[in-house]
Amino acid sequence: MRTDHAPVAGLGGLALNLLRLGCRARRQGGASALAELSRHTLAAQGRLGTCWSEQAYGPLARHRADVYMPPPTCPRPARGWPVVVFFHGGSWQSGSRHEHAFVGWSLAAQGAVVVVADYRLHPEVTYPGFLEDSALAVVWARRQLPHWDADPNRFHLMGHSAGAYNAAMLALDARWLEAQGGTPAWLAGWIGLAGPYNFWPVTVPELKPVFAGADIGADCQPVAHVHREAPPSWLLTAPHDRWVSPDLNSRALHRRLIAAGAHSDWLTMPRTGHISLLACLAPPLQGWAPVMPRVWQALQAQGWPNAQTSTVNSGSQPSVSPLWE
Repeated sequence: MRTDHAPVAGLGGLALNLLRLGCRARRQGGASALAELSRHTLAAQGRLGTCWSEQAYGPLARHRADVYMPPPTCPRPARGWPVVVFFHGGSWQSGSRHEHAFVGWSLAAQGAVVVVADYRLHPEVTYPGFLEDSALAVVWARRQLPHWDADPNRFHLMGHSAGAYNAAMLALDARWLEAQGGTPAWLAGWIGLAGPYNFWPVTVPELKPVFAGADIGADCQPVAHVHREAPPSWLLTAPHDRWVSPDLNSRALHRRLIAAGAHSDWLTMPRTGHISLLACLAPPLQGWAPVMPRVWQALQAQGWPNAQTSTVNSGSQPSVSPLWE
């Protein structure tokens, strides 16, 4: 993933600036600018839910999650609320749940319980420390479903960028959840936004220390763990993503899943880039691209027959490009 801070035009620039403001505000003890804008918008619409903050899913400082509950205006489904556990991006070196609170507010307003979880970052940990934390968060969330009046048949993972990698590895490689007492069989599916799934060997200098260690090899890649019984996947990409190549990551993973007989949808969201793809979940930006309808459609799924496949795509296909542009 690129780590530069070059200006970006259009909606992507607005979204990136809002996220940067959120990072700066959080360091100063405030909240994410995009999260605050989303919260105020939903409050004005009468669609603001409740946030249970600082929930501990483990013993360490970064073992914290915020849980967003649907507002009273949302009709409760007969079998309970769908649940999604969301992991933020940041090249496994930066980012926090606070900067991504807009994801929680926005999806809760649609009628989902949303867990936005932190995990340890480099240099505190290297691979697979962030996967171990993510698995711990998922197992903790699963055990809370009765307290949240949630539907265990609609339990999903979701992530953006590096967080999409975390979600993919937990969904496809059973050892991470099983080590914490869980199983990928819990998952009705997982949603990856602009995720890196196929980047071995690591060539970006900033990422090499994150995946440092003897004998890691391609085993650390989601594409290495594709199998027929994999939970359904929804892979959303941006045609203007200059940070993570859609072709060599999402498209490659999608093709392998289809070939294995698993369910996979690969969807290109028009007019979006790496950051704006996620930012379009925020209420003020939802009209830019149909990201929210696609995500919400995935969250309604209750699992698919193992052999059911899909090759749905929308928007223009991304051109072939280097792994990390």
